[in-house]
This record gives sequence, C-alpha cells and structure tokens, in this order.
Amino acid sequence: MLKVLSLDDIRIGDELGPLDYTITEAKMRTYREAVEYPEAHFPTIAAKEYSKLFYNKYGRSMVISAKHEDLYSNPLRPGKHLRTTGQVADKYVRRGRAFVVVETRCVDEDGLEIVRSSHTFLLGGIKAPTGEGS
Repeated sequence: MLKVLSLDDIRIGDELGPLDYTITEAKMRTYREAVEYPEAHFPTIAAKEYSKLFYNKYGRSMVISAKHEDLYSNPLRPGKHLRTTGQVADKYVRRGRAFVVVETRCVDEDGLEIVRSSHTFLLGGIKAPTGEGS
C-alpha cells in the first residue's frame, strides 16, 4: 500500500541515501538496446535514483514526477561501483498542491562525478494546506 505524505513529514535538508550499485557491461548493453542508442553513456537515468532515495527515506508514497533536470559530468565506466546521495532541497505549495524538490549526486568508486540531478515531486493523494509553502 502506498503511503500518503504531507509536507509536515518532510524536512528541508533531510539526507537521502546512499544508494550503491554497479553497472555491468551486460546492464549497459540492455540499457542501450532499450533506448535504441548504441552509444548511450548514462543508464543512471533509467535507474531512477532520485525516486529510490526518496522512497527509501519516506516509504513508497503517492508522488508524481513534475520536473527533472540533470547535469551529466562524465560518462559512466562499466564495472565501476556507483554511489548516489541526495537531500531534500525545497518544499512548497503552489496552486493548492504540495511539491518537494530532491537533489542528488552520483559518483563512481574513484570519486568521479557522473551526474547531478534535481527532481520535483508532486505529493499525491492529498490537498496541501493553503498559505505559505515551506
């Protein structure tokens, strides 16, 4: 069952993660076949790290993806161990709906940054209180 969250359940600055995994050559090949782009370098987007970090902290909840921005720094090197961490960067109310902004950072085992991400979730299943949003 999905959990219904409110803005009161979430604090700006809450740490998320870490999430650790390895992308193998086989996973890279599967990702490239799925996106039909043989030179694709960033399967981290398919891993939906931002969602996993959020759910690991707050439980499987009713959220809708509202906005997503990525900054890819370096191509992923298959076989390298990856670690993604994040935090709640903001929360607000707009048009009577509650939103949460999660920022993440993924680095490989050598400390090489792969991607930084900012993802905005609309909290589902509730109507946010009216008034100020943080």
